[in-house]
This record gives sequence, structure tokens and C-alpha cells, in this order.
Amino acid sequence: MFKKVFRQAFSLVMVCLLCVSMVTIGVSATPETQPFTTSPMIAAGGSHSLALRSDGTVWAWGEGLGSTPTPVDSLENIISISAGGLHSLALRVDGTVWAWGSNESGQLGDGTTNQHDTPIPINNLNNIIAVSAGGYHSLALCANGSVWSWGSNTHGQLGDGMTYGRSTPVQVHGGEAGGEYLQDITYISAGYEHSLALRENRTVLAWGAGGFGQLGNGQTGNHITPVQVIGGGGGGTFLHSITSVSAGEVLSFALRDDGTVLVWGWRVSEALSGIYIAPVRLRNEAGAFFQNVTSVSAGAVHALALRNDGTVWIWGMVRMGTPAGGFTVYESPRQVHGGDTSDTFLQNITSISAGEFYSIVMRTDGILLECGENRTSNLSSFRTSPIYVTSGTGVDELFNVNINPVAVNSGTGSGSLAAGTTVTITANTPPTGQRFVRWNISPAVTFTSGSATTATASFIMPAQAVTATAVFEDIPVTGVSIPGTATRTLTAGQTLQLQANVTPANVANRAVNWSSNNPQIATVNTPGLSTQSRPARQPSPQQRLTAVFRLRLKSR
Repeated sequence: MFKKVFRQAFSLVMVCLLCVSMVTIGVSATPETQPFTTSPMIAAGGSHSLALRSDGTVWAWGEGLGSTPTPVDSLENIISISAGGLHSLALRVDGTVWAWGSNESGQLGDGTTNQHDTPIPINNLNNIIAVSAGGYHSLALCANGSVWSWGSNTHGQLGDGMTYGRSTPVQVHGGEAGGEYLQDITYISAGYEHSLALRENRTVLAWGAGGFGQLGNGQTGNHITPVQVIGGGGGGTFLHSITSVSAGEVLSFALRDDGTVLVWGWRVSEALSGIYIAPVRLRNEAGAFFQNVTSVSAGAVHALALRNDGTVWIWGMVRMGTPAGGFTVYESPRQVHGGDTSDTFLQNITSISAGEFYSIVMRTDGILLECGENRTSNLSSFRTSPIYVTSGTGVDELFNVNINPVAVNSGTGSGSLAAGTTVTITANTPPTGQRFVRWNISPAVTFTSGSATTATASFIMPAQAVTATAVFEDIPVTGVSIPGTATRTLTAGQTLQLQANVTPANVANRAVNWSSNNPQIATVNTPGLSTQSRPARQPSPQQRLTAVFRLRLKSR
């Protein structure tokens, strides 16, 4: 007995419509290698300057080095720096100390008096947490609170009980008797020919040259081992409640926890005479205590103070105008201007450093400014108002100590990197159903890895801002199929549910148009649903009818 059947052969016709969209996304940009990050830092010396960038590299400029910062060879993972008269020190994250520059007094600590133009490690000096470079000597603070010194010692500035120089580190003694070593120090500062140290109990020790009263012990003699700085006015109490110290050429400063500053040594006055053999409070022009100070830095014969509002103040003998103009003496702090006009002042400053006859400051955005004598950098003659430190890669390209902020501007954030820095960009995860196609980058860059068609690529930062836009497109369809056999046997009137498979699985546009080439035999009533309808004329059992269902992708 024959049943009335319809044999349907399903053939597939695929039409793929590709939808491309330009999508601007956020771009993450970081240095190519970031083993660690550190806090940026600046250091002004006798006639050269140092900057520690947030990626742990050190940059130098000044007399004999050029007017714009250049990286110091062989230094990485640095966490602290110090610039001396003609030499420099750098502290690595592993607690080792590196030195370079002039070495006629053994201030590099390598056991010789040979100059080194590139950094060398100081042997047998480990677990160091702070360094300070003086005129011709150096100090290092160990994690156990001990202090080590090397270099010139003509006035006892090494604190080892002797007056001859050392070309390798020696431990600083603890007092006049010379029998014990310092063990409770938390902060150090090397001046021109004297040294200061802050103890755990926040009192201050001093040693070395004292002819101008810069040791603050009520006398004017030199001391070859540390002496206690007294409380002021020749009284019997010791200086206390101190948070930091700074040693200059013939001046010494201490910052108290109440935001006031104490000074001893050479007295800043119009008469250029007089000394303080014990600390006195620094006063403003009105005669009141100068307050709200968060940092103080001593130069040769001038000093800087940073206040909690981000402003900078200067006093002492300050270079003015031209060499013929000599010095102007400020007995009390004056606010530092922010430009060539007299009605603007420096703002948003986070760090200060006073050199011999010049000064450097760092803004919150990592930009550096400097003023003073021209021996150190790109200062034109003598600058009474700060000018920007430039990178030398472009007319308006400013040197920035911050490396971590992104340098690629992408609509979600921007920052700055020095020209020549290697930058890696990585596209965000594409939206569902889309894939990365290429980068649109302006201006043109030189790729060091990857390319404009890879989701991650590295390039050399040019001397201007870079905009990188990631272009995405819909993932294209590569195939459409109906699972199972292509020929099905159905009873007249039977409904068949069909499901199309679209590949790849992550394609966004999965809509399909269905159609039948023989609606007399089979019709489609909804996308994806094929129904077998009864024909108007009943076929004979010998008839074989074929309906072809065509699938067409719908454009979204």
C-alpha cells in the first residue's frame, strides 16, 4: 500500500551582507616595560640637575651635559637621587648606591679618585634607604639607622673622627667621644662642608664645618663627630619636633611639625654680615613666624620653601637680572612668580630643590620649571622668574617626569610622554559580534612591534600628541546550514520546524530570511519555521514533489 508522501529536497542559498562600522574606543597606553614605578623626584646641584622619572630612569642636564635632559646610561629601577657639587648619587630599589661625575676627593666611593662619566656601583654598601650628595662628600642612610660617609673630610664632614678624606664609605660616629656609631637616624642632608642628620626622637645632629655657626650647637668651631643642635637662643634645650633638615653651603634649615622653619648659620641680611650659632624661627615680612611650610631646600646662600597651598617662597642671596646685577638679598621669604609678569605666581607645585645659585620646582602634572644662574641649563642669562624645562624634541615640548599617565589621546583620557619613548597600545575588548580591524593613528608613527592591523602594537612616541582610534567591524558570516539530511520525507499537512546554523558562532547578525521555491507544495510562514501545506490537487502516490527552501541573511 502506498502512502501519500512528499519528498522535499532542501537546498541552501546564502547571501552574506557585511556591515562595517568605525568605532572610536578607549586606548590603554603604558611604557613598553614597567618593572616598577616610583615617585618622581628632582635634584639641583652645583651646576647640574637631575630628574627621576616615574619609570625609575634618571635624566640629567646642566654644565657639560647640555641644556635639555638626557637619560643617564645604565640606570634603572631608581627610587632616589641627589646632586652634589660636581657629582651625583642614585639609589636603586635593591638598596644599592650608584655614583658618577667628579671624583677628585673620592666622593664616588669606588676607592679611587678617577672621574666616572657613567654610574658605577659603590661596593659593600647595601640596604641603603636614602642618599645625599654634598659639595665634595657623600652620605648614605642604612635601613638599620646607621650613616655612612665618603669623600672630602677637611672639616670633619664625614663624621668619622678624622680630617682626612675617604674614597670608600666609613661609618659615622655617634658623638664627641667617637666610640659609638650613629644607629637611630631617619633623615640625612649633606651640605657643602657640613652634614645634618635627624634622629628618631626628632632631634638634630650636625658635624663638619662650623665657622658660620651652621652646626647650630652654640659655637663656631668645626666638629669631626656629630654634635646636638640646640633649641635656639643659646638655651640648653635641644632642637626638637623636627620632620626634615636641609644643609646648604653656610646655612642650615629644619622644618618643624607645626609648619614653621628654623634657620642657623650665616645670617641673611642687607649688611651681609652676622651669623646664628643656634636655630631661630624664620619670619615673614610682617615679622610673624613663616608658617604652613611642607618642604624646605637649602642652596649655597639661598633657600626655598614649599607651602601647603602649592606656592613657592624664596629668601637669601638671589641672582637678579644679569651678571652685573649681582645678588638681591631677601631677609624674609618672598613668593616666587610664575612668569615674566609680576602679577602671577607659581602654583600647584609639589616638589622643590635649591641648587648652588639656581632652583628647580615640579608641578603636580610633572612639568619642571627652573630659574637662577645660567650654568645649569637652558636658562637665558639670569632668570628671576621660572621658565619651563624642555625636552629638546620640539619647540613647545615640555620635559615631564611622569611616565605612567597615558600618552595616547583616545577620548577616554590623555597624558604625556617624552618623545622617543616606546609606547604600547592595546585595543579594548570589541563589542559582541565585532572584531578589531586596524588602528587609525595620527600623526604617523614608527612601529617597533605589531602593526596598524594588530590589536596590540608598540611605537616610538613622536614630538607631539598622538591620537589612536581602533576600527572595529561586524564579524562576517562564513556559512549557513540546516542540520540533518538535505532530503526529508513528510506526510501531507505535517509541520516541520527548521533551524539554521550560522557560522561563526560569535557573529552579531544572525537573522535569516527563509523562502520556498514552490509555495504550492510548501510554504514558510515565519522566519525559521517551514510548514508543509496540503496542495490544491492531491498528488498521486507516484508523484514526487520537490520544494527548495532558500535561506538569505538579513542585513541588520
